[in-house]
Amino acid sequence: MDRRTVLRTVPVAVGAGIAGCLGSLTGGDGPDEGGFEEYVADANGYEGPVDLTGEDEVTVTVGAGSKGVAFGPPAVVATKGVTVTWEWSGRGGTHNVVSENDLFRSERASSEGYTFTQTLGQRGVYKYYCQPHEGIGMVGAIQTE
Repeated sequence: MDRRTVLRTVPVAVGAGIAGCLGSLTGGDGPDEGGFEEYVADANGYEGPVDLTGEDEVTVTVGAGSKGVAFGPPAVVATKGVTVTWEWSGRGGTHNVVSENDLFRSERASSEGYTFTQTLGQRGVYKYYCQPHEGIGMVGAIQTE
């Protein structure tokens, strides 16, 4: 391979490598297409989806319920482009918010008033859970339309 060939192919290879790394940093391709009700059916505190379509901002409590191991509300229907703020209640221990398809992930926190914000810019179902408490029903989902 001559010098010109090397100089032409190195930037392409480096660019492809960087693009691959960025893809893994930003997570999956987008929200799920369905499975909203099935995902939250056994969620702590689930009594049906809360319709908040038309709202620009939605707040979900982290550490809701009598034992502090629920999202409140666990199921929301919202408009595409909604900004969701998860706000910690300070109950139930240390929590985080992790999307099923790696679109977002908060830090673990236990302090009342800690917040994590994410804008949901695509239509679909954003399924998420609390990593330490997923096994005991601390899951939630937001369906955007």
